[in-house]
Amino acid sequence: MSATVVEPFAPQPVSVRDEKRSPDFASVERLVPAGAALAALVTGLARPANTDVSWLLTVNDRILAGATPYKDIIELNPPASILIYRIPALIAHWLSIRAEIAVVGCLALLIGGVLAYARGMLSRYQLGAAGSNIAFLLAAAFVLAVLPLDEMAQREHFATIFALPYALIAIARLSGKRVSLVDGLIAGGLMGLCVAIKPHLALSALLVCAYAGWRSRKVEALFQIENLALLVVALAYLVVSLAFFPNFFSNVLPMVADLYLPIRLGAAELIAHVALPIIPAVIVCWIVLRRRQSPEMLVFLLMAAGFLIAYFIQGKGWSYHAYPVIAFCLFSASWGLQQERAETSQRRRGFDVLLLAAALILPAPDFLRRDEQHVALAAAITKLAPSPRIIALSFRQSLGHPLARKVGSWVGRSWGLWPTGLALLMKERVGDDPILRAKAEGYFESDRLAFAQDIATQRPDIVLIEETPGFDFDAWIAGSKPLQAAMTPYKLVETIDNVEILQRRQSPAG
Repeated sequence: MSATVVEPFAPQPVSVRDEKRSPDFASVERLVPAGAALAALVTGLARPANTDVSWLLTVNDRILAGATPYKDIIELNPPASILIYRIPALIAHWLSIRAEIAVVGCLALLIGGVLAYARGMLSRYQLGAAGSNIAFLLAAAFVLAVLPLDEMAQREHFATIFALPYALIAIARLSGKRVSLVDGLIAGGLMGLCVAIKPHLALSALLVCAYAGWRSRKVEALFQIENLALLVVALAYLVVSLAFFPNFFSNVLPMVADLYLPIRLGAAELIAHVALPIIPAVIVCWIVLRRRQSPEMLVFLLMAAGFLIAYFIQGKGWSYHAYPVIAFCLFSASWGLQQERAETSQRRRGFDVLLLAAALILPAPDFLRRDEQHVALAAAITKLAPSPRIIALSFRQSLGHPLARKVGSWVGRSWGLWPTGLALLMKERVGDDPILRAKAEGYFESDRLAFAQDIATQRPDIVLIEETPGFDFDAWIAGSKPLQAAMTPYKLVETIDNVEILQRRQSPAG
């Protein structure tokens, strides 16, 4: 019996499945996307923007003001990390609102829109439980809108949102449905954006493709419209990057390869950081899969496995790097428990609800990582100068961001002295190798010169110097005549929380 094409957004005949659906559940399902958007809005506005989002908004502000990306303003990551915040930055500019508010608003609309689209696909292709998909939709809403907490609006958060429709399309094909062209293009295009954010996230789609090919024993399974759309979007992004961001490939990528990528945790530490948050969801998946076979759950788990490999490739062990893994494990667990609702006793259903609730809530502490806000420092700077131009001598990104956006503006080309800090680590790592040590020394000196140039040309009102054990910033400044000259107009005002505040002396009238 041949499968029929399901056209998106077209009215569908009432099926037995729809007849069984509880009217109350159907009403709640319709409210889930709007509720998720509201929850994301509340969660995002209730928590301060984290340091990464704050810095990338600063990068966009500088570019909109005329700076050349990866030359006048330096970001370690590829152009997608900048472009993903371009629309909120533009909206903030047009409406004269804070870009942080625009980011939260755009994120809330995206979450609501993707969940509404996901709900439509579940209905069109009659996926999931026979009665209602409310359990899965509510779990997905919580995972996307609330769970990230202090990691809201990180790049992996956006990537996870983009990847969800692709998983549902894969489940539809696995169920024997014939996916419409429009749905394939939308889901594949969104997955292409996920891959553009970080190329190694493509491993999640690759594992699903491999599974589909293995099940069907047909190579055509690899060339579905969603996979072609994914490839087109990813290639288009590469072309745009090469054409409009050439400095990333010439100036920044070699430096990132030498300094940033080799800094990684060991396998044991990486496992320790990711294991605890995913264990509850994995246990739920294991329990469900022991009771019944569920190829649909495997789609989510395969995508989680691809994201897990990407997490190990990055090797930093940060919570937001693990977020897509956690999210897709939770998607799988909620999908599996939802399918069992109609087949289990009331007592068993209650137990399943408790299991799912535990799996959803227990990872939350992993995302409670509020960056230091430097309240006292911000207050002291505000007293010294209204809307000051700020730069900082610091190895920590969180010193200047979001501090600078709260009290003034940032004028450094980088978020701090990350090339200097990583060059020092590179010299330790390469040992006595004269060539690599010379390369590390070159990065060290070029960063010092860049800092001197930024102070001389941008003339910040405030320079912050963070006292760092094992590193003498006074000696670092004294070792460069251009930097010494650039720092001459500045005087120490006070020290707060081991951070020296230097203010530019007023030029004599004349």
